Amino acid sequence: MKSNLPQIRKIGVRKAVAANESEKVRYNKTVKFTKFQVREKVLKLVEYERGKLESLWEGPYTVLKRFTKGAYLISDQFGNRDLVNGDLLKKYHESKFMIPEISNRLRPKLLTFKQAQNNEGIIA
Repeated sequence: MKSNLPQIRKIGVRKAVAANESEKVRYNKTVKFTKFQVREKVLKLVEYERGKLESLWEGPYTVLKRFTKGAYLISDQFGNRDLVNGDLLKKYHESKFMIPEISNRLRPKLLTFKQAQNNEGIIA
């Protein structure tokens, strides 16, 4: 058994590499790469707890800056800013038939974390 152990390890490593490659190919088939331009209107996926019937998306927000690795600096109509990943954004399509919705202010994750710290007395 001990003499076969190195061969068994090699077979296991080969199978693991092959499985990773096939998973990578399958994942890349479904990924959609979207790049938003500066000053483009976007919607942001709601990240905090919401009610069952509330909207999944909030906005519109304006893209202020595009960073590397898919990060975007967005701003709402009040000038509040947030740094979010592009996976949480989608393009906003304006229509003259849409009824304007008064949305909540942009809640940056850092501000939400600080509020939670103050409410719960957490010291970081």
